[in-house]
Amino acid sequence: MFPIETTILRQRPWPAFLIMAIGIGIFFIPGNQKQDVPLYVGLGIIALSIGLYLLISKTQVIIDDSGITHKTVFKTREIPWNSILKTYLKSEHHGKSRSLYSYFENPEGKKSKFTIDLLSRKSIRAIAEAVTMKCKTADIEKRIYDMAEGQFPWYIWSLFFLFPKAHNNLSLTISR
Repeated sequence: MFPIETTILRQRPWPAFLIMAIGIGIFFIPGNQKQDVPLYVGLGIIALSIGLYLLISKTQVIIDDSGITHKTVFKTREIPWNSILKTYLKSEHHGKSRSLYSYFENPEGKKSKFTIDLLSRKSIRAIAEAVTMKCKTADIEKRIYDMAEGQFPWYIWSLFFLFPKAHNNLSLTISR
């Protein structure tokens, strides 16, 4: 097998900047009763967005010749290539939102997962290419092979989060 050069992938920090923009907007709202309320709320939201940015910026996925490593501020998960028996993508519902996770199963049945929502398509493609190249004997989902070739289904970012089973039957039926 060909060696993989070490690649460090980072998540996109735009959610933190979006929250910061909201905080800055609230910061400049004139208060009717007390002038200090928008000031404190705006500063609180700006502080929250800075903390979120620091958490997101420290999260990274490292792909190298030995395996894939997912590092967060709180923990580090290492998944060696030779221990991957099955890999697939799965959408999970959390309250009113959904997240797309990449799952890796080893022969003992232990599952490791990490979210790929904030990764760019280029980063997801790099992960998919490494998985398809290094895990020849693993059971790899077809969508991962397609992503390795740069073919991202349109529903993975829109319809997939609303209807997770929609990719299985994409037929359109029109009735009158």
